[in-house]
Amino acid sequence: MKRHTAARTCGLILTDSLFPGGQTSAENVISMNIEIIKKPNWISLEQITEVLHDAHTTTADNGMHFLAYSQTVEDTRRRLGDDGLFYVALCDGELAGCAAVVFHPKSSKWYCTDKEYAEIKMVAVRNQFKGLGINNSLYRALEEHAFSRCNLVVMNTAEDNRIVVDSNLRHGWKIIDYLSWRYTDYYSVIMGKWKNCPYTDRYINFRYRFRRLQVRIAKDKNGKYRVPLLK
Repeated sequence: MKRHTAARTCGLILTDSLFPGGQTSAENVISMNIEIIKKPNWISLEQITEVLHDAHTTTADNGMHFLAYSQTVEDTRRRLGDDGLFYVALCDGELAGCAAVVFHPKSSKWYCTDKEYAEIKMVAVRNQFKGLGINNSLYRALEEHAFSRCNLVVMNTAEDNRIVVDSNLRHGWKIIDYLSWRYTDYYSVIMGKWKNCPYTDRYINFRYRFRRLQVRIAKDKNGKYRVPLLK
C-alpha cells in the first residue's frame, strides 16, 4: 500500500504552516508519526463521521454550518457514493483526519470538458491534530489519486473560509465557480485544479467573476431567489 507521510520521526518532514492555533507543540510533533493512507477496513464510516463532526465544531461556532458538522453516517455513505474513496490520516495509529475523492461524469459546466472529473469532499482534521499540515497532505494524496484517472479535480467550500481558500490558491488551485446552496447560510466557491490546464488565468477569473455577479444578484446566502420571477 502506498503511504504518503506528512511527518516522520526520522528526517522530520512537516507540510506547510505548523502551529497556527498553537494546538500542538514542536516537541510533540517530533515524536509523532503521521501517515496518509487509503482508508483501511478497520476504520468504519461511523468513525469517519465522528471526525467530520469534531473537525467542524470550530466553523460552526464561527457561524458557518457545514453539512459535515451535522451529517449522519447515512449522509457520509451517500456523499461517498459507490465510486468514492476515503483517505485517512493516522497519527501514531490514531485516526486524525480524513478526506474523500469522488468521480463524476462530464457535466454541462464550462470547466468540465473531459469525460469525467474528480471532486474532493469531506476533508476534516480533528481539532487536537490541527496545525501539523495534515489537511494539505490529504489534499496532495487525493490530487495524486484523481490525476491518475482524470484531468480536473474540484472542491467547494464557503467563500469566507479563507484558510482553505488561500491555502489551495497557494497550491495551484483556481476559483472557478460560485454557488448558493439551499442547506447553507453562506455563499460557496468552487475551486478547481487541472493536471494540464486548458485555460488562461485571465479567462478563468473572468468566468468566476461573471458567475459571482449572477449569483449575488439572483440569490441570498441560503439559496433562495431574491425575486420569484428569477426562478
